[in-house]
Amino acid sequence: MIVMLWSFTYDTLLENDYQVIIQNYIDSMLGIKYMPKYGATAPTSNQNSANKQIAKMLLTDDRACIFPQYPNLDQGEEIVNSLTQILQIAIAYATPPLPNSPNIHYKNITTLDIISKALTFIVDKQYTLRKYVPPLLNGIRKQDWYDWQIATPRAINDILMIMGQDISNELLIKLVKSSRHYQPNSTHTGPIGLQQNSTHFPEPVPSPSVAANLASITMITFLRGIVSRNQTETDEAFTTIPTILELTTSYEGFYKDGSFIQHKVIPYTVGYGNGLLGNIADFLSLLIGQNVYSIWSTNVAYIFTAAINTYTPLLYNGQLIPITMGRMVASISGFSGARSMLGSLAYLAEFGDSKEVSEIVEQLKSIIKYHVIMGRPFEDHSKYQRVIRNREIIGQIEANQSIIPFDPIKLYNFASMNRVVQKREHYSFGIAMRSYRISGYEGSNEQNLKGWYSGDGVEYLMMKNQKQLIDFWPTVDSYQLQGTSETLAPRIIGDEPAKPLNDAQFVGGAIIDNLGSIGFQFINYDKSLKTNKSFFCLISKLLF
Repeated sequence: MIVMLWSFTYDTLLENDYQVIIQNYIDSMLGIKYMPKYGATAPTSNQNSANKQIAKMLLTDDRACIFPQYPNLDQGEEIVNSLTQILQIAIAYATPPLPNSPNIHYKNITTLDIISKALTFIVDKQYTLRKYVPPLLNGIRKQDWYDWQIATPRAINDILMIMGQDISNELLIKLVKSSRHYQPNSTHTGPIGLQQNSTHFPEPVPSPSVAANLASITMITFLRGIVSRNQTETDEAFTTIPTILELTTSYEGFYKDGSFIQHKVIPYTVGYGNGLLGNIADFLSLLIGQNVYSIWSTNVAYIFTAAINTYTPLLYNGQLIPITMGRMVASISGFSGARSMLGSLAYLAEFGDSKEVSEIVEQLKSIIKYHVIMGRPFEDHSKYQRVIRNREIIGQIEANQSIIPFDPIKLYNFASMNRVVQKREHYSFGIAMRSYRISGYEGSNEQNLKGWYSGDGVEYLMMKNQKQLIDFWPTVDSYQLQGTSETLAPRIIGDEPAKPLNDAQFVGGAIIDNLGSIGFQFINYDKSLKTNKSFFCLISKLLF
């Protein structure tokens, strides 16, 4: 069953419309209008970052690579890393100085030449219109399609949007052509498919994209259409946007019960889900001040509903309970994940001024304010927002005396992803379970490779004393995670699939008036241990 949640309309784009969207993007990414208050040192900071990157670069015409630490021309990860560092130079080029914060790179001809020549090298020598890409990285790890088909096109868009018409038309055309070669449209990930055991990646085999990846490639297509003045692409992307927020009853995406699935069987509200949230907020921000693309506000409501029912239940006192992070649990801390999510939620709240969602947005702002305040003894979620714009928005929410800090005391049963969260005043309790539908863990891309038992009924109890949860994972015995029942049989990395399922048919429960009974059929990885487990969530107690 699919439920359509958005309606939309659009007309012919004029040059002024393109310019408005580009300026909205620059305002959002650089936060220039917020710098006097929240980024007074940003111009000089950006200048210094650019200086560091330029100092690392090989600048001669006969160079074999751009950055010596990334010498391999055939490896997507190194292309992405090179573009990321070039982007830092581009940001400095586009950041105007302030009276007490100079920036020598702003609109500097020499800096422009450095950027242009580096991009030319990449499009001529690395990100070329090739048929095949060697599958191994350093002869060991397989290349990631994501680097070629999402990360690189996205970085190219960022640079082109920031640099604007200062990039030559010839170079822009070449970059856009390469981007289209690897990521041709807003609905399919492609064209290069991955065959793990092949000598090379094969000829193009585009595959349908869903959920967070769909949001990423849709934004790539939209921005590429903007920089290249291609309305076919912008229209295509705009038409795709509604499908991202369709509720599903299987596979990947948002579920009615608040669950979010990515990678077919992985609960991924944090990580991929947060990336999707950010993409939607970014997309809405681009449409401010122009009338060609108009989204009917009454049909945008679901993303705000998801903010309340999908995202905020995972927050407790300014950090995240780690039950929906997939493999990213190895790299995202509870505080850093919360900081990113709060920034995305606060930015989204900027676009909820219609009467249809105003009540939800007020509740969302109260929740944001609560977690900013409660997290401050350990993490300043306002001060350390990576995006200057989000510092301003969160600062406004916190300073607004009419917004009362609040966090719902509630029991959540995310049945579609085998997760339960009980939030009470003095604690938050989470359970992570696996079944024939939902994987026990995700271990891939050299992340979370010992997460063998992290979906076997693991229990997470978060208390107000947050110090106990700082640097939690390095202290954990992977064989004896809290709440699990396991054998002590030796395990080795790779002894089961990267997203292991089992035969358990019963995982779930029932909730009535904030009371719940949860149960699941437990089957361990080699079927040598089977049992049934139950949890009773009462008003202020847990029985298990």
